[in-house]
Amino acid sequence: MVMCVFSCLSSRKANLWGGWFDKQKTKPYDNDTLQLVFSTSKGLVAMAIALCVQRGLLNYTDKVIKYWPEYGQSDKENTTVADIMSHRAGLPALRNSNLSTHEYLDWYSVIHKLEKQKPYWVPGTQHGYHAYTYGWLAGELVRRVDIKKRTLGQFIRDEIAKPTQSEFYIGLPENYENRVSSIVTKVIEKQMFNVTTNSLFQQTLLPFSELDGFNDPIVHQAEIPAANGITNARSIARIYASLIGDLDVSKRLLNAEILKQATKSNTPENEPDQVLMQISTIFGMGFMTYGSVFNIMAPGTFGHNGMTVRTALNRFVSHYDQAKSDILSSTDAYCGSTISHASGNGSLMRLAPVPLLYHPAPLNAMHEAINSFKTTHASQQCLDSCRELLNSDQLYVPAGLSHDYWTTTTTISLLEPPVLAVMTGSYKHHNPHEIRASGFVIETMEAALWAFYHTNSFEESALKAVNLGNDADTVGSVYGMLPGAYYGINAIPIEWREKCSFQGLVQTIADEILTQPQQLAETGEKKVAPSNQTSLLYRSVLKVYNELAAFYSGTIKRRVLPCPKQYKSSQQFDEDIMQFHSIYDNIQNSIKQLEEWEETNTTNDEKQLILSRSDSILKQFLSLIEEDPHSLTIKWSRNSSHSQVHKHLAASTCS
Repeated sequence: MVMCVFSCLSSRKANLWGGWFDKQKTKPYDNDTLQLVFSTSKGLVAMAIALCVQRGLLNYTDKVIKYWPEYGQSDKENTTVADIMSHRAGLPALRNSNLSTHEYLDWYSVIHKLEKQKPYWVPGTQHGYHAYTYGWLAGELVRRVDIKKRTLGQFIRDEIAKPTQSEFYIGLPENYENRVSSIVTKVIEKQMFNVTTNSLFQQTLLPFSELDGFNDPIVHQAEIPAANGITNARSIARIYASLIGDLDVSKRLLNAEILKQATKSNTPENEPDQVLMQISTIFGMGFMTYGSVFNIMAPGTFGHNGMTVRTALNRFVSHYDQAKSDILSSTDAYCGSTISHASGNGSLMRLAPVPLLYHPAPLNAMHEAINSFKTTHASQQCLDSCRELLNSDQLYVPAGLSHDYWTTTTTISLLEPPVLAVMTGSYKHHNPHEIRASGFVIETMEAALWAFYHTNSFEESALKAVNLGNDADTVGSVYGMLPGAYYGINAIPIEWREKCSFQGLVQTIADEILTQPQQLAETGEKKVAPSNQTSLLYRSVLKVYNELAAFYSGTIKRRVLPCPKQYKSSQQFDEDIMQFHSIYDNIQNSIKQLEEWEETNTTNDEKQLILSRSDSILKQFLSLIEEDPHSLTIKWSRNSSHSQVHKHLAASTCS
């Protein structure tokens, strides 16, 4: 274990190390030890490119072919430097590659393969994590524009590591191999990386899907810039400190303007990562920026994660591949990291549906909420925060336990100290400047409770929560569970509710969760899950949403963006809008003809509710289409006669 921390004034505040150098525990891990840091290497690649931009050798907005003409093959001629740096180049994996492992370690073999390859998507239109290819693509740009024609590894040693008196090797000198501590993998991790799924995600990992391969000295000596950087914590701290201020031995590496360009997000809001299972990742010019999977610190932070995201996703894919059915066992679904540094607030913001579903049995609610957290956030601080938020101000005490259960010495010893501080009321006594609304789960929880405790209405407390700034959206969603349950939906200002997207859908899902049969029998650790029987209202409304969403996302949303099937005329656009209406009309007609209307004694009011909520979903999608900045460039008009037919059908379905 190593840790090194520099302050904003670039002075070292901590420099610690400990543990063992080798698996056999024959040698201590010391100040001279070097360590493989995997994707943390990508941050150094981003710095190298930024230095080239600062020196006028590159420009982020230029096309790659300006510096690397051979790259313009196979529909890649319009790719920009920014596309490569923000994982938008469309080359996250080497497609149908038959290269041997030895050839993967040969720079030119890989570069020639990438030059000829057709992208997985039109460059610049989407993004997806380029686990390995990012380093080769960016590294070749550096090699092309560097006056001395150095490799990327040499450039980083000369221009970044040496000036900051640091060590960072992409392409380790052979005589330093004895200083490198090997990666030790558990059996489960070996299985996790050795999966057979033929997904784009898995293709990005080849041929290095086995972690043990990274212990090979030949791999250390090669240049795999996105994944095989070798360094120590002290050096990484010094290098990053040099980006924001002068060091004791050198001036800052990047000026303020270039650093701003390099760390500004180039990812559209909420755009899913095409490689990492559709999660929202946010990239600047090579750096991961605050938000989504990089939200542990605070707004304005930047850098690059190492293996956390890759490990959790790989673990889930491995478990799914090995499962005998589409339903995973509970333990196989728990893929969240248990380390304290992975205590983000992402799981806390999705807590509300669990206590709604299990509200007749509070102890079950707590147990299942914790299980929900474990799928992505399994650190003890996250799990304890779940217990605390469920308990809120009036601490819930399970039946059979003493009223002071949460404050006894035995229980306190089981709770993380920061959680205990909040649980015992720290938020009651803090002033606004003492509350931090960050991505850290403890601070998010405290901020939400603080806003709720110090106000008397939903509106007042909501404004108090989000006006803390920083991670305002997540703090707001966590906070909203408390006054929502306490004050009720009617306490939310009408003008706020009217602006909520897909209100009918959300209300339908919430109603279904709350009214599901609660046959929860407790016998020790064994529990009976809620019934899977869903209501006609729920099934009908979800059918409308799912079918419209599929056509909207797969056709309309995609064709307004630059791609081979992009709309070439307003007529094409009109035809798809008409098709969209037809899909809706067909669904409504099929719902109207369901035999269940009679079998379930569905009343006219219930029928009308289904149709009105379905109609609201259609209108919401049409609103999204109208407001989409890409579709605004396409002149189109809705067929008024068809709209009249649609309205007639919607009104007459209940008759």
